[in-house]
Amino acid sequence: MTKKRQTPLTNSLTKASNLNTTDANLPKNLRKVQLNDLTEIVVTESDVFDQLSVLDTSKAYGEDGIPPKLLKEGRKEISKSLCQLFNFSLQQCSVPRMWKKSNIVPIFKKDNASIISNYRPISLLSAVGKTMERIVFKYLYNHLTDNFILSENQSGFQPGRSTVTQLVEIFHEFCKSMEAGKEIRVVFLDISKAFDRVWHSGLLHKLQLAGVNGNLLAWFKDYLSERYQRVIINGQHSEWGVTNAGVPQGSVLGPILFLIFINDIVNTVSNCNICLFADDTCLFLEVDNRIDTANIINEDLQKIESWADQWLINFSAPKTKVLTISNKRDSHRNPPLTFKNQNIEEVSSHIYLGLRIAKDLKWKKHISDICAKARKKLNAMLPLKFKLDRHSLEVMYSSFVRSSMDYASAIWGGTYKSDILKLEKIQIDGMRLITGATARSNISLLYNETNFTSIQQRAANSMLILMYKIRNGICPTYLSNLVHENEQRQHYNLRSNASLEIPFARLESFKRSFVPHTCSLWNALHIDIQNAASLDVFKQRLNMRNTTGNKLYYYGKRMPAIHHARLRIGCSKLNSDLYHNLHVIESAQCQCGYVTEDAFHFFFNCHLYENERQDLLRAVTNITEPLLSTILFGNKDLTMEENQEVFHAVHNFIQITKRFE
Repeated sequence: MTKKRQTPLTNSLTKASNLNTTDANLPKNLRKVQLNDLTEIVVTESDVFDQLSVLDTSKAYGEDGIPPKLLKEGRKEISKSLCQLFNFSLQQCSVPRMWKKSNIVPIFKKDNASIISNYRPISLLSAVGKTMERIVFKYLYNHLTDNFILSENQSGFQPGRSTVTQLVEIFHEFCKSMEAGKEIRVVFLDISKAFDRVWHSGLLHKLQLAGVNGNLLAWFKDYLSERYQRVIINGQHSEWGVTNAGVPQGSVLGPILFLIFINDIVNTVSNCNICLFADDTCLFLEVDNRIDTANIINEDLQKIESWADQWLINFSAPKTKVLTISNKRDSHRNPPLTFKNQNIEEVSSHIYLGLRIAKDLKWKKHISDICAKARKKLNAMLPLKFKLDRHSLEVMYSSFVRSSMDYASAIWGGTYKSDILKLEKIQIDGMRLITGATARSNISLLYNETNFTSIQQRAANSMLILMYKIRNGICPTYLSNLVHENEQRQHYNLRSNASLEIPFARLESFKRSFVPHTCSLWNALHIDIQNAASLDVFKQRLNMRNTTGNKLYYYGKRMPAIHHARLRIGCSKLNSDLYHNLHVIESAQCQCGYVTEDAFHFFFNCHLYENERQDLLRAVTNITEPLLSTILFGNKDLTMEENQEVFHAVHNFIQITKRFE
């Protein structure tokens, strides 16, 4: 790419922000300034200092070239000056041009690298400008929450709310309807380029309706206007392109502004339930009469279409899907639903917020999806098995493989054991890759070696942690309403574990869902765990194991460390392990004679390695008594440095004997 040249990606990004506003008209319901309106913000030095103190110094910087690390380290000296600058910007209703320039770094996602849509644009903005945005965000968000402006149906970009909290709520509603013998029709709506095509005039109108007025409204108008972006690849950059619509990508204020813009969609729906997570929209209704229900949903879809036309929002009809959740054989007889003059495609399952919801509310398809995704990532790590150290492999596994298996486990964690075992097999293979253990190695010893927690226990912990949050009011109200105290226990004031009422469940899908299943898990906890004073204490009392193993096991070069680990796990090339544990040879006898070749014999007795052993025993004896347990596992009475010296001697012995080559 040559310098100062417009790239296809730049054209694509700027084109996405081109809105045809020729026939667009704003409603005339302008709001007069009221006492509780937010008309101005006065930034304090404390505001600036606090934000600079929590800057992530690993983040890239924008066009102004000022790195976050410089801002954080110099916060004492520059807080006063920045405070004056921020207040001047707010008073003048003007945002510095440099803060409105964005460098776009394209990150390849998947498939064909020559297709622009297969790149994710990462927007780099000024760290100084984003610091001011965080301060403005704080005052704006407090205003919105204090005045109950944001819809309870919206779970995106809000503290305490997540994809998981919303999924728990809607899945519980689906299960209750199925339990009652009803069908549920769910429509999943898709907005095209949602964040890139926000109509600025419409957004400013809605900001005013939300009580943002005066100088602050004028500041937001300038904040949104005349924003520029360009693409940077390998130090070369394109020309600047102007964005005429959308909320600034990579900004702090962008997400909350989008929530304000889409907030009133819930007011258009008369009869259906609606849930939002940013631009992901889900509409559903329990079926009493199939024809009447279809008419009701179609009516609400028509209202959403009219609302979208008013605010220049483009819903994609082809990407909109309908899922009929039902156990009935004739569920296909439900009348078709229409949106934007097209019949909506009926599907047997659909991925919503990363969770595949099936029409029978079972998790077999979702678990298959997870397994395929996790297995692909694990296979990508295989070439690195003998190249990277154990710690690096463990971090990669935790970040890329296990995270995909853990996502939303609070919802699907009660599924059948056969489903969980599919995921467990991937974790076992992951542990073997990390430790270097061989096939057929003992699973219990693998868990001891890595200190990992089983997938089933991790899922149970996720469910219990969410239940703790529900019971202690640190989650959305819509979740707190799903769980009820055991009235009998309250009446008799018993110090019983059974503190939660377990809903009656006839169907397995409901019985294994979050509320009934987790209530059972909760009631099985000791009362001292239930009554933990804080979430951290609760996690400690759950005896949640660390996700990392013994730090001593990370010591040393990769190959000797692998052979050392195999000796601990019992899957080494010693004949005793090959015969008794792996069952691949016919005798455990050592080559030196008639003695079984186990770890003790290898380290202390085998005459084949007499000379090499002298160095090992001399090095270990200088530190501690040379015991097999110390040689294999270290000694808790020694310091880390002393244990590492022991392991260093062991690794040298393993290498010079060449027994495992």
